[in-house]
Amino acid sequence: MGQLNVAQGHLFGTIFEAGLYGIYLVLFIACLYIFRNSGRRYTRSNRIIMATIWLMFCISTAHIGGTIQSLQAGFFGVRPATPEIYFNDKSKPLNLMNKSLYGINIVVGDSLLIYRLHVMYPSQRWIVVPPVLTVLATAVSWSLMVWEFSRLAPGQTAFAESIKKLAPAAFSLSLVTNLMITALIVHRIRQAERRLRKAIHEADVSFYRALLANTIESCILYPMALVITLGLYGTGNNGQDVLTGPMTQIISITPTLLWMQVRLGFSRFDAAVSAEASTLVRPTGASTPIVLVTRSTRTDTSSSSSKANDPEQT
Repeated sequence: MGQLNVAQGHLFGTIFEAGLYGIYLVLFIACLYIFRNSGRRYTRSNRIIMATIWLMFCISTAHIGGTIQSLQAGFFGVRPATPEIYFNDKSKPLNLMNKSLYGINIVVGDSLLIYRLHVMYPSQRWIVVPPVLTVLATAVSWSLMVWEFSRLAPGQTAFAESIKKLAPAAFSLSLVTNLMITALIVHRIRQAERRLRKAIHEADVSFYRALLANTIESCILYPMALVITLGLYGTGNNGQDVLTGPMTQIISITPTLLWMQVRLGFSRFDAAVSAEASTLVRPTGASTPIVLVTRSTRTDTSSSSSKANDPEQT
């Protein structure tokens, strides 16, 4: 089987993105329900988070709408020209709009993850400086890349020399940002659990469940997809079109899953922090071990003082 042409890449990418958007829509509705009915105070922090999630939902919806419209125009509205000719014209307004939405969603999504990092390192605010700098650099590189796309002559592809100078930098900066955030979050989770290992008895939890929880909390899903996209683009493969469009949905899904996990009390880091607070107020001589991990056990072991350590209450 030969390499995909640009029209086939867009077709399969649209199908993939539509499936991801369906999943994201369900998660978004569930997120709204959880935030509304979880019983926690609707603080300023919560309002900022919800406003950001709403913004990402609007961006993702506009992106899938633009993608479908582009697909309709490319396959049914350009006769007698071929779909390949249409999709190879990267300076079209729909393409520029989708590229802009993609770049904006990267900045918004990464900013939300940086906020999570700030919550996990409250006494080390300098820790967020490197990710903030790379996010700013990402915003600049994406702006330049969209500008270069707008200046492409008809027939020039995404592999034109002016784009090849900027695209790897734009994707790599986003990858560096997410790898930094992932590494720092994983380190913080392991640090919190290791600090409490002697005082806390962990419930018998499936390895796969713990792996899933840590995968979501470390936000590794988007960097994995980004590495694949970089590899495809670097080899000049039109298969990168299958991922570049759906990437907007993946960016939105990642923080939505994270905040649902935190809100439901399934965050391993937050559970460790709450358990640590419980150990500080446990009566002298108490020998009952504290059980960590599940939502119900977290509720049973948390004391009133643990609320001071709840990042959702800030």
